[in-house]
This record gives sequence, C-alpha cells and structure tokens, in this order.
Amino acid sequence: MKLLLILGLVCFVGSVRAEDTSLAQKTENAADKTGAAVKEAAQDSADATKRGYRNLKDKTCHLVNGKMECAGQKVKHGVQNTVDKVKDKAND
Repeated sequence: MKLLLILGLVCFVGSVRAEDTSLAQKTENAADKTGAAVKEAAQDSADATKRGYRNLKDKTCHLVNGKMECAGQKVKHGVQNTVDKVKDKAND
C-alpha cells in the first residue's frame, strides 16, 4: 500500500514539474513574440515618418527649386519608398 502511495506521489510530482517547464517555455515564447512585435512596430513607424517627410518635401519642392529638380527628387523618393517597403516585407 505504501509503495502505491509513493509511486502515485512520484508521478504527481513529475507531472507538476513538466507543467512548470512548459509554463516557463510559454512565458519565454510570449516575451520573444512581444519583443518582435515592438521592434516591427518601431520599424513601421520609422518608415511611415520617412514617407511622410519625403511626401512633404515633394509637395513643397517647387517653392524652393525648379520643376526639373523637383521631378528628379520625386523619382528618387519614390524609389526610396519602394526600397523601404521591400525591406519591410523581407523582415516580416
């Protein structure tokens, strides 16, 4: 009878330890996912800021520079925005 009680206790303790390990793994995985999400959000925010700045420069360029120079800058900014989008997709 004591042997069955001890055996049952050992099985119970083993299952509790297995649950503790899986809980630690879940916590670690959640922290990794959260960190990745924060990093991605920061990158997206930075890219949106760059696009907004470039767009503003394109809209106000003609006030400072000639039309031909502004056309070249608009093309350059379009290429930069496309490159940023491609890099963002590669990081996802």
